[in-house]
Amino acid sequence: MKNVAIVGGGKEGLALLPLLIKSADTKVTLIAERNPDALIFKLGKLGYMISDHLKVEISSSLDSIKEKEGLDIIVDTSHNDEIHAILNSFNLEHVDIINPATAKQIWSNNGEEEDREAASPKDDNDSCLSIINEVVKEINNAKDKKELLSMVLRVAASSTEAETGSIMLVDKKDGDLVLEASYSMNGRREIKRSCKLGEGIIGKVAAMGEPLLLSGSKVDAKFDELLRKEGVKSALSVPILFDEIVIGVLTVKTDRSDNAFNQKDLKSLTELVPLGAKIIGLSQEIEEMKHESDRFNFWKKVSGKISIHMPIGKKLEEISKLVASFIKGECAIYTLEKDSVELCLKASSTESHTLSNYCKLSIDEGVEGITAQTKCEVTLRGESSDGEKILYKVYPLLSDEEIVGVFKVLTHSVNIEEDNSKVLDELVPLIAKEIKDAFEEERMSLKASKISAIDEAGLKLISATSFKELSSLIASSSAMIMEAEGSVISLYDKKTGQFTIRAAYGMGDKELRKSILNLDKKLANDVIEKREPLLISDLRKSAYKDEKTNARSARCYPLRHKGSVVGALSLYDKMSKGAFYPIPFKQEDKEILDRFILYAEKAIANIVSIVESRKLISVDKLTNLPNEESLVRRLEDELKRSKRHNDSLTFAFLEVANFNNYVDLYGHDSGNRLVKGIASRLSKSIRAFDVVGRYSDSRFALLLPESDEKGDEILKRLTDQIIAENVGPEGSLPPVSIKIACGLIESNGKNLGVEQLIKSAAEDLENKRAPVA
Repeated sequence: MKNVAIVGGGKEGLALLPLLIKSADTKVTLIAERNPDALIFKLGKLGYMISDHLKVEISSSLDSIKEKEGLDIIVDTSHNDEIHAILNSFNLEHVDIINPATAKQIWSNNGEEEDREAASPKDDNDSCLSIINEVVKEINNAKDKKELLSMVLRVAASSTEAETGSIMLVDKKDGDLVLEASYSMNGRREIKRSCKLGEGIIGKVAAMGEPLLLSGSKVDAKFDELLRKEGVKSALSVPILFDEIVIGVLTVKTDRSDNAFNQKDLKSLTELVPLGAKIIGLSQEIEEMKHESDRFNFWKKVSGKISIHMPIGKKLEEISKLVASFIKGECAIYTLEKDSVELCLKASSTESHTLSNYCKLSIDEGVEGITAQTKCEVTLRGESSDGEKILYKVYPLLSDEEIVGVFKVLTHSVNIEEDNSKVLDELVPLIAKEIKDAFEEERMSLKASKISAIDEAGLKLISATSFKELSSLIASSSAMIMEAEGSVISLYDKKTGQFTIRAAYGMGDKELRKSILNLDKKLANDVIEKREPLLISDLRKSAYKDEKTNARSARCYPLRHKGSVVGALSLYDKMSKGAFYPIPFKQEDKEILDRFILYAEKAIANIVSIVESRKLISVDKLTNLPNEESLVRRLEDELKRSKRHNDSLTFAFLEVANFNNYVDLYGHDSGNRLVKGIASRLSKSIRAFDVVGRYSDSRFALLLPESDEKGDEILKRLTDQIIAENVGPEGSLPPVSIKIACGLIESNGKNLGVEQLIKSAAEDLENKRAPVA
């Protein structure tokens, strides 16, 4: 008794019920239908139900088939490739999946035979051949040749009343015979799934190319031994020929009698086998046509994905899934990260692949790394524990001989090399080109973004008005644009005559910051001395390896002004997008950094110009001494300092009282020479930290902080020196002696303002001024 499940509760599925119920050796145990609007459910709502005594289970889930015990045959009436694939994925042992046409042929004939009874003159063999002929006509409706061969085998077994049977086909690759279909009347199955050519009954028939009847008293002793080894009493084995070549063997066996088969059975199978061969030939043609169609559809879908504009990651993900579906396996695509020289898993057909399991491999790690390193295809073959063949293949993705990644496939299909290898060989260069083009586009886009960022930062640099502000901007902008973990800028200090660190950015860890600043003193000094940029890809393998720092790479540039090196900019540890740890700076970064350095040097020149301009604005052009504005600013600073420390501060005025008469007599040039001479004498006669400046035409101001000498004494000493050195110029006119007037105020920590100090000193000068004759 065969237990049958029908997939499909539509008109076609229900039409099979009368045929199956009518058969004495068949029982329908299950009807599975996923569509809630199918005919079987609609009839149920109207009250038309399958009789309870038939004990047919109705289910809306395909899983019920997997859970059904004792199932022998599944009739798939869905005409749906997805459902057919699901049924095959259940991997139900000893269960045949057939289509409605095959079912009708089998059970229609069985019904007719039962109706005709034994008195019918119709020959059984003619009936069998008629069925096979009909099957050949219906071959285009079949899902695969295995289903058809199972039907041929059942007909062969029923016509010879055999208990077991098998059809084994020759494997084109290794020449072995592989089980394609098996039959057992009482539930037993052929255990042996393959055999060598010349081995056993089946192997000998395949090797000889002749049928073998092992039944009756005339069985050769050597074949009798084979029967005993295989545990049967009679066997009938016929080679299947196609174009005069043995492509398989059909065998039926029984253990009920050693005289079970005769010449009539041999003739029946000999006539049956050519039709089986025709089925195999036609089904192979159909399979080839189907595969060509699959290839065409695959290329059509892949071409669509390649031509459409989408992010490269998404595109590769879609392609990997198409490839996996085509080869019935798995596919993964790795891209080569140039900065880190690592393979990054960019796409995978497996559902578990997400950004959370981000995967990277070094260039010499695993099969993928070896493939990338050698630029050669790697193929691994093996078998699973249950004997299933496995193929693991990794292709290098090369574009213009440049490695851009690797393409990996894993499949259990034994025919991948014959069927799909050419397709993959053609696909791999296209994927490589897509990756290279995408990376180039990404590189250009990133470059454009960085150039834009540099131009924007450059405007800020040029707008800076002090070295302090500029140093901070250079350090932060360069690090952010160049994706550096940290940066340090050193500039020349005129006061100390040395290069000093003016600003640093990043390096949040205190110890890391300290170690990098110590390293930078040597690194920047070397760059300043050599006047050339320095790129260090690995500090651990450089001349700076003894420096205790966690930094891995560095790039240092000299900063120039008017041909002289005035500073250095150092960048440490590049952190590119998606990287988990620092990567070395590359030569490709040079073009971007060169542009930034131009802005930095222009900004430095701008600050120098600003400082010089300020100096010119605050200095008297004639005497090169601080002018009134500068003196007032300096007085403010000194007054704050004296109040803070409670120190004394003397502010004094000294002027040529008869300056106008002197100029009227000797002229403006002589007046200028007089002012310059007094300025020179005052500068030489005061302490280094005292300040003297030109307040007006012939009036000078002096700032004398913390003086041990009294202010009046200082002014008298200065006055005597000036008068002694300055008399009227020689000439026809009598010489005129200059007259000096002085005034001062001493703060002594008093709470006096700048204006009050200036006013008090001026009043004191006026009070002491002698009348000018």
